[in-house]
Amino acid sequence: MTITWRTPTTDANTTTGDPVVLNKPTGLANGDIMYACIATRDTNGVSTSTPVWSKPGAEWVEIYTSNGSTDSGHLAVFRKVVTDAVSEPASYSFDMTELNPNISGAILTSVGADTTTPEDGVTPLGNAGTSSTATFLGVTTNTDGSHLLAVLNYRRDVAITFNDSITELSENATSVGDIADECDLATGYLEVASAGATGDKTASSSESRSWRTVVLAIKPAGGGTTQVRTMQDLSGGFGPHKSQQLNGILQ
Repeated sequence: MTITWRTPTTDANTTTGDPVVLNKPTGLANGDIMYACIATRDTNGVSTSTPVWSKPGAEWVEIYTSNGSTDSGHLAVFRKVVTDAVSEPASYSFDMTELNPNISGAILTSVGADTTTPEDGVTPLGNAGTSSTATFLGVTTNTDGSHLLAVLNYRRDVAITFNDSITELSENATSVGDIADECDLATGYLEVASAGATGDKTASSSESRSWRTVVLAIKPAGGGTTQVRTMQDLSGGFGPHKSQQLNGILQ
């Protein structure tokens, strides 16, 4: 089965410390898989421990969360397999419970993915640095037609361009307080026609800033397993407001 993506839903909090509230995706159906991608910029510093997240319910499985150094942003991904679309709520609230962050979020909904084993998981936090090019580490897929899901958090409102044939799904930045307190969340996908090593992928920014990335390999319904690797993570500052959502393949 071929994987496609519904129109993403996005949001960013307008008051520092408030949760991000993401609407139920239009057209949601049984067998869809929702991925909630959450990016933060912490306005009052952050410990090096893994952050504690507040999520809508236990059925949202945390499949990735970053660690961070002082004054660094975070990135997390949660997954929910839809079994009763009619009973899904109108919106979903996510927050970081131990801090007072600015938050950007997006729900990306895959159609036609394997609902039993959508992906294998993610590895711990990767390298650190600062640049105008963010790197998504390569994975090795085991199933023809798998999709790479690329998630990026830049610590400023910047112009982001996905490279290497990645199609952008969404981009959404906060607009709270000082420009140094903003975060820009961007997401995209790439279909991998033949199973095997993908190699690293990149996204370019209009400014050299701190970023975090994670890439997941999502397999289509009908077979195989996939592998997942993470990200690189760096330090910098955030920027002014942007809230922009772009279309991917829509269902």
